[in-house]
Amino acid sequence: MSDDLAEERRAMERWAEAFAVVNGWAPRLDDLGGEGAFTLTFEPRFDPIEMLGGTGHFAHRAKLVEHLGRMGFRWSGAGRVLTAPSPGSFNLLADRLLAPDTGYRVGVVVRDQRTLALGPWLRMYLEGRIPIHLASPPFLDGVVAARGQRRSWIDLQFQFQSFAHDLTVHALNYQLIPRAAIAALAARVVGALPERHAGWAPPDAPGPLTLTTFFDNDLNRFCYAVWSRSDDPAEFAAICLDNLPQLLGCLDLRIEETLQGLGDVPDGDTKNLPPLRPWDFDVKPRGPGARRAASPAAPLAPVAFRDPPPPDEEARALRLKIAHALVRAPRLPVDLPAFGLRLLDVTADAKGVALQLGPEQPVAALRIARAKAGAHDPVPLRRPGDPAAPAVEVTVEVIRDDARRHERGLGVMADRLRRAITAQQWEEAQGHARALRALPVGVPMEHFRQLVPGLHHPSGLIRTGFRCNQDCGLCWQSRDWGGFDGDNVLRWIEDLTRAGARSLILSGGEPTLDPHLLDYLRHARAHGVTSITLETNAIQCARGDLAVRLRDAGLTIAFVSLHSADAAVSDAITRAPGTHARTVKGVHALLEAGVTVKINAVMTQEGVRHLSALPDFIHREFGRYGDRLQGLMLSYPTDPFDQALIPAIVPEPVALRRALRETLDRAFAVGLVPEGLDGPCGPPLCAFDADPRVTALTPIPEALPFRQYLAGCAGCVVRDACFGCRTADVSLYGDACAEPLSARPGA
Repeated sequence: MSDDLAEERRAMERWAEAFAVVNGWAPRLDDLGGEGAFTLTFEPRFDPIEMLGGTGHFAHRAKLVEHLGRMGFRWSGAGRVLTAPSPGSFNLLADRLLAPDTGYRVGVVVRDQRTLALGPWLRMYLEGRIPIHLASPPFLDGVVAARGQRRSWIDLQFQFQSFAHDLTVHALNYQLIPRAAIAALAARVVGALPERHAGWAPPDAPGPLTLTTFFDNDLNRFCYAVWSRSDDPAEFAAICLDNLPQLLGCLDLRIEETLQGLGDVPDGDTKNLPPLRPWDFDVKPRGPGARRAASPAAPLAPVAFRDPPPPDEEARALRLKIAHALVRAPRLPVDLPAFGLRLLDVTADAKGVALQLGPEQPVAALRIARAKAGAHDPVPLRRPGDPAAPAVEVTVEVIRDDARRHERGLGVMADRLRRAITAQQWEEAQGHARALRALPVGVPMEHFRQLVPGLHHPSGLIRTGFRCNQDCGLCWQSRDWGGFDGDNVLRWIEDLTRAGARSLILSGGEPTLDPHLLDYLRHARAHGVTSITLETNAIQCARGDLAVRLRDAGLTIAFVSLHSADAAVSDAITRAPGTHARTVKGVHALLEAGVTVKINAVMTQEGVRHLSALPDFIHREFGRYGDRLQGLMLSYPTDPFDQALIPAIVPEPVALRRALRETLDRAFAVGLVPEGLDGPCGPPLCAFDADPRVTALTPIPEALPFRQYLAGCAGCVVRDACFGCRTADVSLYGDACAEPLSARPGA
């Protein structure tokens, strides 16, 4: 027995005694082969039980099961990892059993506190070590000495459970990651955040929760997916390296969120972390006879987007100009002592301008709009000296109930402004308001441009703006969002291609409304982009020769939104009468120009009854174009920008199941291959009977925070391959969201 392992065993025996004091039961220590290696076996008493690792991602792979057994991992018939090697034993066996330059190792950190400081925690992950937290021997002695005393052990319970979690989850899942991939992750973080990285060295240094989310959650989900597609440890390494660009793309997103300050939570509690952008992995298995990669391609440098300055200062200046034009305010906020209020700020939208008023927080707003003249009102005759007709209308909008205390003063101000604001003042204010509305204030930069992971090369996504000639209630965007000019789009194209992007998605809003769209296409082609997809409603594509010019500029694929075969239903969904027919004409124009087209239909409550008619309609209208018609994407709706529309958009589950069964049969009957149903953004698998024609029933990597399982899901035969129901849908339809399957499809 090595001295180090003998010392570790003595320490772990004391740790197990303290564990028993805190939890009421003790882990068991057992020998593991020779040289003093040993295991820790936990009882399935953790709450939640998911603190212990699961087996769904590897239990079906005999060679992986054999490998993990040799490493000292054991699990219950219920699929919970209950036994793991001690930290020192894990490192000893990993050095002996794993291929050279493979895997994380475990690093024990002795600290007498509830959790480890996140700065050093991150540095350990960047160095290829999984941090394992232990209290010091004197501290553990004190816990053992307190046996029988009535004390709260909540903090220690968390520390003990975290120890078991890190061994049975992270040590198990991360042991096969190639060191080259670990080095690529470290290079990404250090290269993008050199000063932050240097500041994580002190033992109590804080760290951003955005990056701890990556190493604790995102990396874990990625590894789950790789395990589930691997037959043995060597194949794990190959698939990991093949799909490394996806993982790096996710890390780029977390780095960007770190630079935005989202991860800097003062108390370090993940409960106070703002929502981060979700990232889905589409890990591809190795094909038959695929060459195993010995090392990854050179890691791509982090995307250095040359973004314009944040618009906040310009917006602040424009709001002051509006206030000055209307009420001659010298600054914002400004006191209004006669009314016991302050003019706090100014907002502007398509309807007009609002002056925000309150003592400290807005309690009411004075909404100012152009005065409306009735269509049949007589033109007033004015004599010299008569007062001019008011140029504006002013109304009081209550924001908080305590506005009633200021009701009289607000009414007086509204009347004075209505009489005082001249047409010239209003036109000046409106000019500033239009400029303000054009700014993308509050719109995250990743909504405009991002690097999207790919199997061989990443692709770029650029949204040229958010203007649109339809007004779909299902859209997650606001039509009031501003944007940036075309020069920024051209720079982003260059930035993405420098980062390795060889394909590009141009989206919106509606990108065909951008007068510089052809320039973007040519610029992308000139910088090495080989495939360009345009996400569009195709309305403009039937005008003149636009489709031909798009093709000649380099467009290869059009991803066209067409939500129903029925024109009236489609126009109701898009809230743009007459546009169904124009979209159909646009699709014809694109196909005739030689552009490949894929139809995208979002399955909404308004359209679900008519969904099954869509495949025949597409075949009848566009089938003659052959392979240029690429297929049909069936998309499940995401949360719309206007949350009040959710009940009108999310399809009723029973109706959706009926419609999807008919739609899939009709699609395959006419030679269309539906896509989009299988994955974390689709409906639950039971919505389409887990039809093997459109799903591989691959075990999912792990549960997602915005999906949930219902009580009936426990008995469903495809439960291990299903992400469950969207939580938002369950709040609408309850248990009707799922119809558990009792027999495996195709069995």
